[in-house]
Amino acid sequence: MIQRQLRVRSFAPLLLGWLCSAVPAAAQTPDTDADGIEDMLDRDADGDGIRNELDGDTDTDADGSPGWLDTDADGDGVPDATEGYDFDANGESDVDPSGDDFDADGLDDSFQVNAGLADFDGDETPDQRDVDDDDDGIPTPDELMRAGARVDVDGDHHPGYLDADADGDGLPDRSELAGEGVGEGSAERVDAPADAGTGSSCAIAGPRGAPPSGALPLLSGLALWLAKRHRVTRR
Repeated sequence: MIQRQLRVRSFAPLLLGWLCSAVPAAAQTPDTDADGIEDMLDRDADGDGIRNELDGDTDTDADGSPGWLDTDADGDGVPDATEGYDFDANGESDVDPSGDDFDADGLDDSFQVNAGLADFDGDETPDQRDVDDDDDGIPTPDELMRAGARVDVDGDHHPGYLDADADGDGLPDRSELAGEGVGEGSAERVDAPADAGTGSSCAIAGPRGAPPSGALPLLSGLALWLAKRHRVTRR
């Protein structure tokens, strides 16, 4: 009887291993963030520091993954871990992970207690799921492809993609984008402070392709010189 029990016990691990290997990979419980806690038991399945219920199940960026399994839910190139806790809108998270998970629920201890998620434009859509974080009419993914989008151009401690007036000229980016209040529309949206007051005449063209004002005297002088030289040559 004892020998029979020993045989069963020694055979049990082999049987369990065979059963596990026989289960198709698709049927095994996933662990998206590879933290050792299965998604169905993980309060932060994608490991971005945001609870699953706050991440939501909407596939905002249409990449095939719902918010709670997507570390960049809106697909703007800024990780949810940054957008979710960037309360002062400076482009950096205000809450750092501790690396500890005392209750082993999959959510880092630093994020166990939080007063909500960052929503810069106050549209009741958290920034990590908002396709236009500053509500300036320019989708954040497109804005981040522009020069200066991650830079604080006007010195107000907000990078361009989190600033509704990125160049600080008093005109909202939304108005400049529509060409309201500026000569040629959105061209001055980010670049105005950087170029203003330099006195530079190195631009190759003015509005609508006309020569820049600083180059007109030079062009006039060059034309007169060529005309005089042409007369001398003919003589």
